[in-house]
Amino acid sequence: MANSLFTGVSGLRAHQEMLDVVGNNLANTNTIAFKSQRVRFADLIYQTLNQGSSSTSSNIGGTNPVQVGLGVKVAAIDSILQQGNIEATENDLDMALQGSGFFVASDGVQNHFTRAGAFDVDSKNFLVDPAIGYRIQRFGTVGEGGPNSPAFQVAGDNNIKIPIGTGIPGKATATITMQGNLSANASGPLAQTLTSSQPFTSGNAASTAATTLDSLDDNTVNYVAGDQLLLQGALSDGTPVNATIPISVASATTTATTLGDLVTAINAAFAGPTGATASIVNGNIVVQANTVGASSLNMTLSDAAGNTGATSWSSHPLTATTVGQAGDTVSTGIQFFDTQGTAHNITMVYQKQGNNVWNMTASMNPTDGVLTDNSVTGITFNDDGSFRQVTGTGAGNGFLTVQVAGLGTPQTIALNLGTANGFDGLTQVGGNSSAVAREQDGFAAGFLASVSVAQDGVINGIFTNGRILPLAQMAIASFANPAALLREGNNYYGLSSESGTALIGAGLTGGRGSVQQKALESSNVDVAQEFTRLIIAQRGFQVNARTLTVSDQVLQELANIIRT
Repeated sequence: MANSLFTGVSGLRAHQEMLDVVGNNLANTNTIAFKSQRVRFADLIYQTLNQGSSSTSSNIGGTNPVQVGLGVKVAAIDSILQQGNIEATENDLDMALQGSGFFVASDGVQNHFTRAGAFDVDSKNFLVDPAIGYRIQRFGTVGEGGPNSPAFQVAGDNNIKIPIGTGIPGKATATITMQGNLSANASGPLAQTLTSSQPFTSGNAASTAATTLDSLDDNTVNYVAGDQLLLQGALSDGTPVNATIPISVASATTTATTLGDLVTAINAAFAGPTGATASIVNGNIVVQANTVGASSLNMTLSDAAGNTGATSWSSHPLTATTVGQAGDTVSTGIQFFDTQGTAHNITMVYQKQGNNVWNMTASMNPTDGVLTDNSVTGITFNDDGSFRQVTGTGAGNGFLTVQVAGLGTPQTIALNLGTANGFDGLTQVGGNSSAVAREQDGFAAGFLASVSVAQDGVINGIFTNGRILPLAQMAIASFANPAALLREGNNYYGLSSESGTALIGAGLTGGRGSVQQKALESSNVDVAQEFTRLIIAQRGFQVNARTLTVSDQVLQELANIIRT
């Protein structure tokens, strides 16, 4: 009779524990990254009244064992590690894990594990859980510094530091990278060319350099000794030209003036780099400037006043058949940085020089400094439009040299125009020009302003100069049996003998989940299911209480029988 009492008590205890677990789940409905639990029951030992027997003959069967159960026990309380919902937040240091794994935090003695990623930076720049003060741990060597990055973490110390406000030095620009098209349709430079409006003829045939002036079809009166021609005009740079050309006639000691003599006289009057060169082409006098580009070159021929002889020079005016112009240009600009991290603007003008050849000239504000080497010459392209090479040497090679005001050492900047025979830099194909200075490798000094977190747990620092540098990589722990971790409170877990050791690595590796920035994982408690379990636990408690009540009544009846 007493067994039923103890059995009922075991049921009350078991269902009370079930109520405790359900209540704890409901209490943590809004706890960050809380993982709900469930209770599993198992029956207790049994009192065997009869072991049963096997069949002893062909006519009598065996008997089953007779056992009376002695109650129920809590066999296990399982952790439900199902993913909770990810909720977005506005805090850069709020982090959630999508998938398996735990953040690693240290109390200075040992590691603890959590999925509640509401972190912050303390007064010593450590990334911490502000609710309890544990320092968040890192994995690997990210942030320990290298040839192109300063150190933000201390080697051997796994506590993550996020030194908001810390500065990084600037870097002088060493390379400017160009990209885009220099149109193949662009025009190269042209030299101004003057041509007589119609050819000079003699006997209706085109004249040559040997043709005398008197034999020209347009000669109306033969010249005599002492006659002169007037040559007037201007050089390419606008310098005026006024000259007289003596005319000789055939005699025993002289020969008559020819068109060739006239050309020689023109070349003498227009000699020099800003002058021009004359020739006879198919009976025409052709005068071409000695330099390309915009030009003021012009010229007229006429008979001097008082001449006896005369030629209709006005029937052969020299007009511009080719207008002088410089090659088409394409301009671009970019900011570069000096050795102190100060920014300066530089303008680059690309000018076509001829078929498949361009030059570049750079300039900057003279108050910022002086470009002591400001040109790249012989930028050459292949017939298919791919970049070929820079043929310039010395001051025309592929480097610029700038003397920044206030600094003692000149700064050399390389121009990366592309891979030889490739299309990854500058090209020269049809269509519009689009060449730009795409990037440069310098930067100003800057200060750590904020962070971004990649899915693999790398914390990147965002600096005020636009640089993004890796600060650290968060340690993510995985376990062979995470359900066996010990709950420590404050949203933390600890190792147990059955959880296995912590396998620490990076996010997205070894089955570990991804890190989500500006997000927190919600509790995975299913309120509807917990309410159902609450009702079940209540009913179980009630029926076991009823067992006690009935057993008590039976014992009371037995006591009454004894008294009577």
